Amino acid sequence: MDIREFLQVFNNKMTPSVYRLDYADALNHDMYTTYIEPYPGAFHLFQSYENGVVKTKKWSDYDNDYSTHSILKADDLKAENFSGAYMYKAHTLSFSSLKDLSPWKIKRFRLTASLDNLVDGRIKYAKRRLRQTTQDGMIILNAVTQRYLAHGGEGGVHIAAILYDVRPVLDFRNGNWPAVQREVNLILNGFVSSGELRKGDKSTYIPEGKAILTQNLYLKELDKYKESTRLQRKMFWVTFFAAISALGSALAALAPYLTKLMHQ
Repeated sequence: MDIREFLQVFNNKMTPSVYRLDYADALNHDMYTTYIEPYPGAFHLFQSYENGVVKTKKWSDYDNDYSTHSILKADDLKAENFSGAYMYKAHTLSFSSLKDLSPWKIKRFRLTASLDNLVDGRIKYAKRRLRQTTQDGMIILNAVTQRYLAHGGEGGVHIAAILYDVRPVLDFRNGNWPAVQREVNLILNGFVSSGELRKGDKSTYIPEGKAILTQNLYLKELDKYKESTRLQRKMFWVTFFAAISALGSALAALAPYLTKLMHQ
């Protein structure tokens, strides 16, 4: 696997600092948001690549943002150091390693995205964004629960720790860090209102028993959705290949007549 080839692609198709997520603009997306973690806890946002040098912005706990300019060497990086998202025609392909971006996977993703947009593309896009918001909520709730359990249930979980845990996952979906902060605060307040979380002192959150029940219910619904999607895709390909087979049979039946006409 040539890391430099991937870096060149990321450089040529880097997500701009500002972009729109409405359907009309999303249809023109063909871009990557790329994160690099050369060693645990060191989060870098890809900025550019040239001649073996990778320019990034490193996460700063002081600024609470990717604000520290940094340089990495391409030869020092491995496939597992990369994560991010590829946005193409109102669809998103997340990756946690460069191994998730094989040529076959990219071609299949692009084909699926183009075909999916042919019928009710705008409605499907709106549903995907709504579903993504729900998934983000579960990621945030899980971060609070896991942090709380890891510390033996003593005290609440500070908002800074929550943001630290969910940042790598949510940042590239929103396009900018302030949007992530707003979404996290909105979702946390929602869970407080519905009883999954309780707000503690000094910007902390404490999970209630309902948090576990909500997570279990979500997982059950997610399994149902995945099974339904799997069956729909299976039926699509069955229908597609059946149509191809029927077309082949029709051409085979017409072949003698076409040959006869060509020799008249």
